Amino acid sequence: MECSTFLSPLIDPYDVLSDAIALYQDVAAWLPEAEVIWVYSAEHSLSTYARWMRARMEQEGLWVSTRGAVVGEHQRTRMVWHARSEGLSRPEGHFECDLRADRVREFIVETGGMFDGQLVADEVAAYKALMSFPS
Repeated sequence: MECSTFLSPLIDPYDVLSDAIALYQDVAAWLPEAEVIWVYSAEHSLSTYARWMRARMEQEGLWVSTRGAVVGEHQRTRMVWHARSEGLSRPEGHFECDLRADRVREFIVETGGMFDGQLVADEVAAYKALMSFPS
C-alpha cells in the first residue's frame, strides 16, 4: 500500500489506522504467509503528518517500509496486490524487501480518497480459493 493512498489530510488518521489493522487481520486470515507492507516515500519528502502516521503504524505492529531504502532481501512471490494513487506511475525506488512477482494486481485510488481495504482483502480471499481448488 503506497502512502499516497492514505495520507490525505481530509481523512481521519484514526480511520486509516483502524482500516490498516483490519486489512492486516483479514489478509492474515486468508493467507497467513502473506505480508501487508505500508510503503512511504523517502524520509526527506515526508510531511510531519506522514511521519506521525508512519510512527503510529509502527507502534501498531504494521510493516512499514520506505522507498529508496537499502534492499535487505530479495523475494520472489506469485502475486502482489499493489494500491497506488490515481495519475501516478509506479513509484521508483526499492524498499527493504524487493518483491519480484509473477503477477501484480493494481488498485487505483482516486486523489484525495482512501484505499479500500475490504476490496483488497476480498481479492486475497478469492486468490486463496482459486489456488486451493483441486486441479
